[in-house]
Amino acid sequence: MTDDPGGRAPFWRRYDPNNPAHAGVLATLRQGFDRPPGDVPGMWPYYVHLSEGGTLTRKLAAEHLALCMFGLHQQGIRTRVHATAQNGRGPSFATALNRLRASGRFSEAALDARVSQAATAPDVTALAHHLRGLITMLKTLPTSQFNYDGLLDDLDAWQDPARVSHVRLRWGIDYMQHAETTPPTSQEKE
Repeated sequence: MTDDPGGRAPFWRRYDPNNPAHAGVLATLRQGFDRPPGDVPGMWPYYVHLSEGGTLTRKLAAEHLALCMFGLHQQGIRTRVHATAQNGRGPSFATALNRLRASGRFSEAALDARVSQAATAPDVTALAHHLRGLITMLKTLPTSQFNYDGLLDDLDAWQDPARVSHVRLRWGIDYMQHAETTPPTSQEKE
């Protein structure tokens, strides 16, 4: 699990779909899209990874984006989209995408292309754009839950050139697990 320096759990762990006040929080979290961390005062109470002196850290930037994604993902869904397992982890973001791929809701080729665009994003800003679209697609699947602690860790690592390739590899493995791809037809090969 991710660290909890402020003694509070991230909002996705505390979210209660039966608490009407939390619906308003989700709307506030979605306001953070395309805005820097700290730019939406309504999000301030939900940041856990703050630094001394208020400097922007990779962890805070990752948390900001994860909160925005959670606000989008959880919107309109009556069950929790953050999932944990007995070992404290849970299905990864890419594992959720694997379930979406297997569902047949979208063509494999189209989803593969979108996942590839996300996985090759040159920076976290470009990644955020792609993740937003993928989360929107995931919302169509009743079993779209995944572990937001893991996404937070991945977004933090994405900002470190020494660690991003590990995240890409793990996403590739989780996304393609049990996938049976159809070989391209002769027309597609051209």
